[in-house]
Amino acid sequence: MNAENVAKMLAATVAPERELATQAEAQLEEMQKIIGFPGILLQLAMGKTVDQSVKQAGAIMLKNHCHSFWADREITAAGDSAVNFVIHENDKAYIRENIVESIIASNELLRNQLTVIANHIIKHDYPHKFPEVNEKILAYLQERAEPAKLMGSLLVLYQIVKCFEYKSAKEREPLIMSMKVFLPIIQEMIDQLSAGDNNEASILLQKQILKIFFALTQYTMPLALINAENFATWMEILIRIIGMEVPPFVDEYDECDRAESAWWKVKKWCCHVASRIFERYGSPGNVDEQYQEFANFWLKNYSIKVMAVQLQLLQRKKDEKYIAPRVLQQILNYVETAVGHAQTWKILKNVYSDMLIYILFPLLCFSEDDKDLWEDDPQEFIRSKFDVFEDFISPNTAAQTVLHTACSKRKQVLEITINFCSSKIQDGCKPQEQDGVLHIIGSVADALMKKKPFKDQMEGMLRDLVLPAFTNQEGYIRARACWVVQQCAHLKFKSDDILKAMADCVRGLLLNQQEHLPVRVEAAIALNQFVCQQHKIAQYMTQSLKEILEALLFLINETENDELTDVVRKIICYYCEEIAPFAVEMADKIVATFLKVIDNDDEDTSDDRAITAVGLLNTLETMLDVVDQEKSIMARLEGIVCRAIAHVLANRIMDYYEEVLSLLYSITCNQVSAEMWQALELIHNVFNDDGFDFFTEMMPCLHNFLVNDTQVFLSNPRNLEIVFSMCCKVLTSDCGEDPESHAAKLLECIVIQCRSQVTESPEILTRILAPALERLTKEIKTPELRQMCLQVVVSAMLHNPELVLRLLNEIRFPNSPEPIGAEQFVRKWLGHIEDFTGIHDRRVCIFGLCNLLLSSSKPPCVIELRNEMLPNFIHLFTGLKKAVMLRDEGDDEEEEDAEIDDSDEELEEIDDDADLIDSDNEYKDILKDIDAGDESLWEAETGLETFQTDFDDEEKSENDEYLRFCESMQTLDAGHKELYHGITEGLTNEFRDELMSIMNLAEERRKKYSS
Repeated sequence: MNAENVAKMLAATVAPERELATQAEAQLEEMQKIIGFPGILLQLAMGKTVDQSVKQAGAIMLKNHCHSFWADREITAAGDSAVNFVIHENDKAYIRENIVESIIASNELLRNQLTVIANHIIKHDYPHKFPEVNEKILAYLQERAEPAKLMGSLLVLYQIVKCFEYKSAKEREPLIMSMKVFLPIIQEMIDQLSAGDNNEASILLQKQILKIFFALTQYTMPLALINAENFATWMEILIRIIGMEVPPFVDEYDECDRAESAWWKVKKWCCHVASRIFERYGSPGNVDEQYQEFANFWLKNYSIKVMAVQLQLLQRKKDEKYIAPRVLQQILNYVETAVGHAQTWKILKNVYSDMLIYILFPLLCFSEDDKDLWEDDPQEFIRSKFDVFEDFISPNTAAQTVLHTACSKRKQVLEITINFCSSKIQDGCKPQEQDGVLHIIGSVADALMKKKPFKDQMEGMLRDLVLPAFTNQEGYIRARACWVVQQCAHLKFKSDDILKAMADCVRGLLLNQQEHLPVRVEAAIALNQFVCQQHKIAQYMTQSLKEILEALLFLINETENDELTDVVRKIICYYCEEIAPFAVEMADKIVATFLKVIDNDDEDTSDDRAITAVGLLNTLETMLDVVDQEKSIMARLEGIVCRAIAHVLANRIMDYYEEVLSLLYSITCNQVSAEMWQALELIHNVFNDDGFDFFTEMMPCLHNFLVNDTQVFLSNPRNLEIVFSMCCKVLTSDCGEDPESHAAKLLECIVIQCRSQVTESPEILTRILAPALERLTKEIKTPELRQMCLQVVVSAMLHNPELVLRLLNEIRFPNSPEPIGAEQFVRKWLGHIEDFTGIHDRRVCIFGLCNLLLSSSKPPCVIELRNEMLPNFIHLFTGLKKAVMLRDEGDDEEEEDAEIDDSDEELEEIDDDADLIDSDNEYKDILKDIDAGDESLWEAETGLETFQTDFDDEEKSENDEYLRFCESMQTLDAGHKELYHGITEGLTNEFRDELMSIMNLAEERRKKYSS
């Protein structure tokens, strides 16, 4: 292996001949484990005479190589395989030694790949194995070398900060130590650069420093680094850069290039930093206690100064000059926070009218870009309007948020805004401006419906402005009218005629096949809001239900919009009785749409299609839920739904495993048809192929196969073998304690549900108990897993305690020559009684303890620990009473549909000299209470208790824990008096009272069963 040969192979990987490229890729893959190979890739990436395509291919391969094989890992029994391979330490040392210089010397394309490599190295090796990186960065920064060296060192420093960005304060300590050195240096550098000649190289360095500062402060303000003096300098720098003139030649760029130019990007990062500091750390009363002092300091000294320079920048928009969209968005984010503080609001309220006219309103109007997209690609227009990620960076969304906050929280602002809209309408506005007016009304609709006199005028406003808009010749205005309806759907209409007229318009737009797709999508969502909020309209639409659903499925097919799948789900839920006659037809169309969506190979829309596909599967599940009592319909739906399930599982389309497994659960929830037993083998194959990580999603289906037709399940030994092998693999594969707990639970269900076959066979019982017992010999972090592993054994004691106790003294594991032993197990069990929570688990524990006491094979420790027995029983019964009470209270609570009533709710505006306190603080307090721990939260049923068996039938007297306990005590008293007296002697009065209460309750329950 030499550099020349590797270079030839890398060149071949980008050759147009696919066969040659495939051969080269295979050869390179064979070489990747050879010591020295990563170093050659790095040398080639940096070679001055190497072709650029080879450099790029080498850098990408090294990036992937480091991502897969850099981190140290525990060697598994598989031996020398890709699973165990780790880059040799000599190669790691070489890369660490040269990565900084490589980044400095590389061009931008290569630098992007190499910085990812640096990030991965830092994530795993910094600072313990890579302390020298600090020295290298420091040397380049201090010598103030040429821009390329400064940029390279800043990029590596940025990777260090990014690796600690989301860490806790304790985990960030190495970063804080390093930044005590670096922060003053980069602050001095950006201070000098921003005050000097702002050429492009200088601006790019400033931008990179701001990105470092943002990552350092985004989620945690490092108060150990930030003080009044250096923070003042940072704010001066921000103000200076925001106020800096953009060179005239930048205005000659086309619009896309202007937004991406360094001069606008550096302003964006300044505004981003300012907005984040204000929102997260600068709002007294809305910040964590540790930031209160900083918040007061910021608000008093800098909130207005920073806002002032941003408002000056907004003047460009008023003067119809260019301002980059992301800069505009960040400034509006800052303004939205400033609305809530009296100090900044005193400035803003004086400029609000101008801001509404020249900034907010134009942003809310239908633009030329919108028009072009609407006409050229309506599907993309729909996607962009419903893209939540787009909302995070959209100045239009930011403008809407500013408008809503100001109108909802500050006095007189709503009046100013509505007066502006009225004047626009009276003056005869253009269609785009009419869209803007409707956009404003919809944005502040919730405020209008809470404030007099507007809430009394809302119905008339909808009649006069929105109803005519439904027939406007411009499609985007018709769409906006539907959007306004969505915002006003819960209004209490006094006129049925207006309400029905609006509903008719919305339905007409949805069902009109000639209508623009964006209009029909908005109409669909509006109609759904009407149905959910207006009972009269829900009844009125029943006659068109089938046509509405067909239109919705057509739109999903055309647009792949996930909002529409949610609409279908809600309508199916609302019209659960009416849907039954055509449920099969609808399900068939939904499955056909799903298969079409997932077979589309357009990578540009893959994420949106995946969300839509998931929504369609969820819609199928909703349909199954609403007709689950209609056996004939369910039988017909089964075959249709199984087409989707089989397609996903057979083709190993992992993205939809969770949803199709949930569908499979719904189909088998009440019964398992003869055809569905084939799915058990399919699940097993998927599990062994690529579905191992989906065991927790598979378990509900496996549980259905086990309990819904146990006789058929046991008629084929292969079924039990499949379920057992899956549980065993999970419990022995170190895959995480949650799936392991599920596996143990399923083993417990097998023991209880198949008790006659399992607990009478030493061979079968040994195989089932062994995985749980072996897992108990290893480290366990959560009480849930420990309790479930114990419970597998305890559940077997419910039916054959003698055999279980014998097997505990016989079962051995490869890593231990001695069996776990009944003595050791019982001690572990009694030592962790506190782990048995909920209802089922406590009942199993009570039955198990009773059988242990009555067993002729009980280990000696039972006698030794006899004084603990009754306290353990009383602890379990006390917790059980609470759990049952909480469960019954939950069952008795009936959800009441809230009546539409906005007559008494008033808008909560605050005075100009008051601050807005975030209502989320109440939510934060609730979270603190949960973190502090409330025992009542854990008393009710546990999550795994939903997987029930015959034992959970509380109507059967043989399953009654009170009767079982009472009978056990009586048997002990009659035949094992020494043990009985040992258990009962020395009880406190409190325990005696508890014991008497249990006995009395047992007698009451006995009478109940007798009657």
